[in-house]
Amino acid sequence: MVWNNWKVSKAIQSLQKSPGGAQFNTLHPGTIVRWMEKHSPKDHDCGHGQWTKKTLEAVEKVRQGILEHNSNLGHPRFLSKHPAIVKAICEQLQNFHAISVPVSCVLIKSQILGIIQSHAPELLEDQKFKCLDTFIHKFLHSNLRWSMHTSTQVTQKTPDNW
Repeated sequence: MVWNNWKVSKAIQSLQKSPGGAQFNTLHPGTIVRWMEKHSPKDHDCGHGQWTKKTLEAVEKVRQGILEHNSNLGHPRFLSKHPAIVKAICEQLQNFHAISVPVSCVLIKSQILGIIQSHAPELLEDQKFKCLDTFIHKFLHSNLRWSMHTSTQVTQKTPDNW
């Protein structure tokens, strides 16, 4: 990547348009900024930053074959080759939502794993697949345009005679 006058958003667009760019569809500018050394608040906008030592070491390990690039690990497109499974999961979650069932990560995880188990159990044998909370959040966002929200709680009740 050329370091003179590049912007993170343009780098992401370039990656998304490249061959195999579909894996970068959910890449956020904040992710790239975390991979860079912080020299000033505007480094990520004007191209004066450098990759962190940890990032460069990881890239070198992938190049040497020491570290496997696990593009499917927790990635929402892990199920993209199985549209019937994705459709079944989405329909089940939409049904829960329609009857006002509180949809939590635990419920979603159980539904995903149950539907995969009934449709294609061999997917669960894949060591790369992990049904983590991050996978669930990405799956919801990419397939249903949903996002998880935490419930609000009363911090302190006021007395009745207030």
